[in-house]
Amino acid sequence: MNRFGHCVSYNFVEDLETELAFGAVEESKLLPESLLCRPDLNTGVAFDNFDLFVETLTGKDTLHDTVGIVTQDIPPDGDNFLPLDEFEEDECDIILQTGKRRRAFISRDIIIEPYYKKPRMLSEPMLALTDSRRSLPPPSTLETAFKLDFLWMLSLCHCVPNTPMWTGWNSRIVKDVLPLQRVRYLPQIDASPTRVDVVKETMERSLRILKECNQIYISVSYDLAIAKQALCIQSMEKPRFNNLFIQLGSFHIFLSFFKAVGKFIAESGAPYALTESGVLAAGSLNGFLLGTNYSRCNRIHPLLAVSLEILHFHAFLKKEDNPALLESLPRLLLFLKIGDKDPCGDDVFHGSIPIELLEIHEKYKSYKEITLNGGHGATAKYYLIYIELIGLYISSFFSIDKDGRLPSLYSPST
Repeated sequence: MNRFGHCVSYNFVEDLETELAFGAVEESKLLPESLLCRPDLNTGVAFDNFDLFVETLTGKDTLHDTVGIVTQDIPPDGDNFLPLDEFEEDECDIILQTGKRRRAFISRDIIIEPYYKKPRMLSEPMLALTDSRRSLPPPSTLETAFKLDFLWMLSLCHCVPNTPMWTGWNSRIVKDVLPLQRVRYLPQIDASPTRVDVVKETMERSLRILKECNQIYISVSYDLAIAKQALCIQSMEKPRFNNLFIQLGSFHIFLSFFKAVGKFIAESGAPYALTESGVLAAGSLNGFLLGTNYSRCNRIHPLLAVSLEILHFHAFLKKEDNPALLESLPRLLLFLKIGDKDPCGDDVFHGSIPIELLEIHEKYKSYKEITLNGGHGATAKYYLIYIELIGLYISSFFSIDKDGRLPSLYSPST
């Protein structure tokens, strides 16, 4: 059909693909093609292992490679790509300038420079708990997050119709203003990600992307095994990698947090109450306490915490001994304006909160302080500490300020 002008020939398509491969190698640009070299767009990278365990008797011939991704904000003003007619002629000239076909393209393996130093930490990269920079005042959004949690607990306590769980509750109120991002893959490294030379290679690639985007700093996410070696290399090779902000992925941070919380409640009666009530299967109890199952921990911990806080709030209402207040709470909660399909927005929701609910919130805060100081017994204090730990986990999502900064109290508390 190509001889009649309906399509190009198979050989011509091969020529195009070969020229594209040669052009990509000669350009030596690491940033994927669809991402922009703009410093005003937040660009970050992440590296992790990609495993494919083939069932063999010896365990050989399994895949354990290193894969990296790049994330970048989608610009609000559009991509600003050149129209096709501005470079169409130049590209055609590049394709037709060679008189004969090139040979088939043979990719060259990526050579990883050996790293013979033994990784060790030369300095402490984390701020001390007594550092003055940790005493920054918390943003106002932290108090807003606590207020939202209190109103969600009240809605569950008084059985307000159609009250979802915590994520659904906030999605009906808060509008997500964060920009969308593109995610693209980097060239794969055919080696284990925990090898020291491979870790250094990922850091070198991060620096290249940093320079191509003209950024001052770049965020690099690893899992725990890779991050430990990366932090050691960064400490040993100062100041070469000072512009890399090495961090754990949020998934690994949450798993470690769930493990710490599981250890905190392991010897209490809470895990056995979960199994006896059928919320948690007995065979899944160990994984729940060790934090190895993220989905189960993410679901059950907020359920257990809000159930315990409802009991604590009932004790607060009993202390107040105000029947009129108890009767008015369901009616006051109906004044809250919450979106059904689309979020209503922070301003609309907070403007609909009755003053009476805000006064109850302030009194309940004082009651909680007394409980945390042991005024209502050791058992109440113990379980309220657990409630506060889970509140720290769920409130962190909505206590980020407009600059993307978490409250300074979160790092030492976690």
